[in-house]
Amino acid sequence: MECRERLGQQVIPLFYNVDSSDVRNQTGSFAQAFEKHEAGICEGKHEKEKVQRWRNALTQAADLCGEDLKNADNGHEAKFIQKILGEVNKQLYSKYQLDIEHLVGITSRLKVLSNHLDIEKSGSKDVVRMIGIWGMGGIGKTTLAKAIYNKFEGSFEGRSFLANVREVIANQPITGLVGLQKQLLNDILKSKGHIKFDSVAKGIEMIRERLPCKRALVIIDDADDLHQLKAIARKRDWFGPGSRIIITTRDKHLLEQVGVDNAYPAEGMDEEEALELFSWHAFKRGYPDQEYLDLSKRVIHYCQGLPLALEVLGSFLNKRTALQWESQLEKLGRSPHEAITKILRISFDGLPDRIDRNTFLDISCFFIGMDKDYVTQILDGCGFSATIGINVLIERCLVTVSEQNKLMMHDLLRDMGREIVYENAQGHPEKFSRLWKRKDVTDVLSDESGTEEIEGVALDLDFHLDLRGNLHGDLCWELRRDLHWDLDLTRFSARAFTKMKKLRLLHLSNVELTGEYKDFPKKLIWLCWHYFPLESIPDDFPMQPKLVALDLRHSSLEIVWKDCKLHQNLKILNLSYSYELTKSPDFQKSNLEELILQSVGVCLSFEKLAEGLGDMVSLTTLKADETAIRQIPSSILKLKKLKVFSYVVKGSPSTNLLPPSLQSLSSLRELALATGILHAMTFAAYQASVVFHSFKICLIDCKILCNPDLPTNLKVLRAVTALHWKNARFFRNVKYKRIGWTSCGYGGIFLSGNDIPDWFDCVHDDDIVYFTVPRSVVGQLSNDELKLQDGCWRLTEDAMPKDLCSLISLEHLLLVDNYFRSLSSLAGLSKLKRNFVQSQIYQNLCVLKANGCPELETIPDFSENVEYERIILSGLTYLHDRNVIHRDIKCANILVDASGSVKLADFGLAKATKFNDVKSCKGTAYWMAPEVVNQKNRGYGLAADIWSLGCAVLEMLTVSLHTLTWKAYVQYFCI
Repeated sequence: MECRERLGQQVIPLFYNVDSSDVRNQTGSFAQAFEKHEAGICEGKHEKEKVQRWRNALTQAADLCGEDLKNADNGHEAKFIQKILGEVNKQLYSKYQLDIEHLVGITSRLKVLSNHLDIEKSGSKDVVRMIGIWGMGGIGKTTLAKAIYNKFEGSFEGRSFLANVREVIANQPITGLVGLQKQLLNDILKSKGHIKFDSVAKGIEMIRERLPCKRALVIIDDADDLHQLKAIARKRDWFGPGSRIIITTRDKHLLEQVGVDNAYPAEGMDEEEALELFSWHAFKRGYPDQEYLDLSKRVIHYCQGLPLALEVLGSFLNKRTALQWESQLEKLGRSPHEAITKILRISFDGLPDRIDRNTFLDISCFFIGMDKDYVTQILDGCGFSATIGINVLIERCLVTVSEQNKLMMHDLLRDMGREIVYENAQGHPEKFSRLWKRKDVTDVLSDESGTEEIEGVALDLDFHLDLRGNLHGDLCWELRRDLHWDLDLTRFSARAFTKMKKLRLLHLSNVELTGEYKDFPKKLIWLCWHYFPLESIPDDFPMQPKLVALDLRHSSLEIVWKDCKLHQNLKILNLSYSYELTKSPDFQKSNLEELILQSVGVCLSFEKLAEGLGDMVSLTTLKADETAIRQIPSSILKLKKLKVFSYVVKGSPSTNLLPPSLQSLSSLRELALATGILHAMTFAAYQASVVFHSFKICLIDCKILCNPDLPTNLKVLRAVTALHWKNARFFRNVKYKRIGWTSCGYGGIFLSGNDIPDWFDCVHDDDIVYFTVPRSVVGQLSNDELKLQDGCWRLTEDAMPKDLCSLISLEHLLLVDNYFRSLSSLAGLSKLKRNFVQSQIYQNLCVLKANGCPELETIPDFSENVEYERIILSGLTYLHDRNVIHRDIKCANILVDASGSVKLADFGLAKATKFNDVKSCKGTAYWMAPEVVNQKNRGYGLAADIWSLGCAVLEMLTVSLHTLTWKAYVQYFCI
């Protein structure tokens, strides 16, 4: 006990066939021993003090937490000894706890990983499990591994944390791996460096011989090569039963190669976690100074949840002034922080070859947010083998793919990639391999200083009236078309591209090239030219034998080529929204795979596709929605590879637009049709086809479809605008994932009680209402949740079942965006809990009866919006009395704090006015008054704010954005 007091050593009392109370009080056999001892000692003060110290030591020892044989499996001595060894082992090696600062957001992640490790369960104690943690650099993989190590290392006989494996081997190519093997053996066997050997093969031999009897926790941090793992932990039987091996890496494929039991994807921090971690480094506490809060949020937005960036920038900005923070943020907007880039670049430098690195650079500069399959075809045309290349980037956490199949990338990885392009040219844009920044592109094109180094150019000069980012691009074009506006295109000479002999990727928008094209680059793979201003592609435009994708959306084309120039290598042709197109391109001898003709030729009647359509034997996608095309050639039946066919034509055509059966389209997976197209068409033919693995059907504007004979392998069915099915018995046979219909104004599916399938236990979706409840079967349903929302039905109180109250188990009812004025059928829903009327129906609801609902917790506060409007009007009056117009009133600029105080914010567009003398078009489109948008007006004044306020009030009442069709916007310009 003296060693415990003087040296801080750990003491574990062991009660072996004795009672702890006898030890504490020196009773029982201890009393007898002390009496015998005291009787034999000589009289003297020193001896008596010695005996008293013994008594005190026993009392103190008994008060400590120890091990008692009686509590060890009914006195089983062998198990008692094992328990002692485990406790000693735990105490002895707790000094190996790893140092981690500011563990923010670790608890939830640790819980998931602990479940994967499965350490505590008795059934897994004899199983060796291997777990992987993967993610981009700086995402927190090592921190998570350290937290796991600290939590569980005491539960193992041996433990080893092999840190920075990639870096160790890179710095010591010959001896690094041997050193890691030695560390593993010395750590687990506790041999204090006595184990020595000089080859990887000898290390493997010793691991296989010495460690199978040891239950070990092994962390292999930042591995990047299979050879490393084979030398350290090739097989599970190299370690004792119950061992756990954790591997952290940036390469998901590496984990698949080694065959881990679970691969955990490390994810970035949410906004709250990011703010706390950043604050610990910037302010040395878990929250920011109030005066730095907005600046801190800007840093967090820049870091996008990446812990590394939060730590680096937090430490850098610590003890700096707000002005210095602003300067650093402005600098980050131009170039990323070097310390962050250095860590992120490891993944780029570790890519297998130059082709994969070029694939990454192309995506980071040009293709973020684009469809993966589309980009793959383009990069394949560049010779990049993108199918495998993009997959490698995904595995290395450099690129992700969204649910919509879009290529996405962390902003810091994007900036890192673009910085690599910059550094290779040392600040001279004309020497960049890729140009995407507007100023750099315009400088090079204006100066005609392009060089052979340039492989890609992107210049997007959007058409706008100070509305860019607020009005949808298609809507802008439609306004231009109907109001006969001329776009103020930015013009450059076609000569500016003459020296760019290696140009393969070109994306232009709202740009006109003047002069001759004969010297234009001839190696283009991707030509994307939105708002192409000419009536046809110029005769002197060079043939492009390598061109894979031609995207001329929103063009002014009347014909694509005067002479057929559809090259055999072209796979994707997109002419969507080319309203003035009058003639179909000639498809003979083409190898097109995707043909997109949405909204083409609407103005000048583009009514017929070329008969050569059937000659495009490689075609997989055909979209011809909203066109003037009135008949699809029967040769479409030759397209055996066609997978996606969309032909949505509004109106009431008198002719049959399609062949009566599409059965021969054996590869078809998605079908979108509309109007009378289905009149002479049946789905029955599909029943015999065995190739419909995952069939999707979208039916739009089909007024009546009685007893449809749908394919039994149907997976998704969407029906938009007025679908009425009189019988739904097919439900029992169709094994679909989702059947839904949106914007329906006419009825729904009317089911009899016997037709409701057993699995039909949830009557809602976040976006789509699935059916109306038939009055005859309301009492048979026992759902605890029912949602009728998003205005799909525009239901009135007459459409509601009168006996809805018989849903006795109903706890949650959501009625949104409907035309109810009275809701009396809710009375008697005794278990109803959730607030069931949202603000979308405030403006209609006059009577609400909810008696007999004892568990109902809340009902809407109808007075809140009215009070907000009163306060906003008061503030607006204050401004207008001082002849100041706000010009950007919308809900996003109305701030409400916790106490209910309302503030009108963001005066960035405010302007002093005299009397209707304001002429500039400023504001946010959906809230702008007609006189602001219409440049033909001579000016506007304070009244424009009233229009905006009305839109904002409507937004508050409906909890949805006030939107208009393009036709309604056209009417703006008549006011």
